[in-house]
Amino acid sequence: MSFQDAFMNALKNRFTEVVGVREFGGCDSATQAPYYLKHLEDNLFEPMSKRHAAAYGKGSGKELDSKMKALRSSSAMTFNLLGNGTVEIGDDGLVPAGTFTVEYEHQLPTLKRNPHPANVDAKLESLDGSCRVYCEMKMAEWIFGKACGLRQQYLMPENYLVPEDDARMFCNLLSKLTKEGGYANGRYQPLLDRYDALQMMKHAIGIYTDYHRTLEAGGKVPQKTVLVNCVWEMRDPGKLGSYEDRYLRLLEQKHEQFDRFVDIVQPEMTELFARGGTSFELCYYPFPNMLDLLNLEPKRKAYLERYIA
Repeated sequence: MSFQDAFMNALKNRFTEVVGVREFGGCDSATQAPYYLKHLEDNLFEPMSKRHAAAYGKGSGKELDSKMKALRSSSAMTFNLLGNGTVEIGDDGLVPAGTFTVEYEHQLPTLKRNPHPANVDAKLESLDGSCRVYCEMKMAEWIFGKACGLRQQYLMPENYLVPEDDARMFCNLLSKLTKEGGYANGRYQPLLDRYDALQMMKHAIGIYTDYHRTLEAGGKVPQKTVLVNCVWEMRDPGKLGSYEDRYLRLLEQKHEQFDRFVDIVQPEMTELFARGGTSFELCYYPFPNMLDLLNLEPKRKAYLERYIA
């Protein structure tokens, strides 16, 4: 059995324990079909509202196609966690307690004439507008995927939608997150291969650019901004058998690389956002920690045990 099959079988067994027996076979790949639900609704805690379905329909990942039927779908995990309505957040010292609205697949501007805006999985905003939490959710991408490279346009200050000094700072930070001399296939290769720091940095740039536009138009920005990377991690890697050590090495790499990312970008980004009147924090939440942060109804919380494998 391959590493991926061992992982997916552990995920499927836990799903069956918590949710029950469902029909699989929801994609064309013979190897992946056993891990795709036949019907999208079987992978969701509740039916999705029309508003949220429309957001997922326009997102860059086209999540309402077969992708969201996958047991390992981070979009399904996001919706199952946050749901159709508002969410109640408890005070953990970083995110203030309160009621927050939810917007999925929130698009953020980054470059001029860019057909691909930064797509953050969810934006949470407090009812009084004082705090925004932007959530980038990862399930198995960090285990089986690779961090993406950076297009050359992101290293050219004239392409940005913010003042030149800010743009130059973005270019400098992005340059620090790429390998020296690592240009291949039209992209600069990432310095960190297990943690997708370039994606997170583009999200931060998008948030700042959005705030800059708001202030330029005479609007207000929140007093507090948090960019969260919520990551699914196995509770019991022993379920992977002989692959346990391999998984633990990957997890250690991811944690180390997140810390390195924060060391590189947090000081300058904190100062930049502060000049615009908002605090800015980067944080990493394993999925159980994110679950503990939210005040969820008992039925939803019980359902979400499917992700505690």
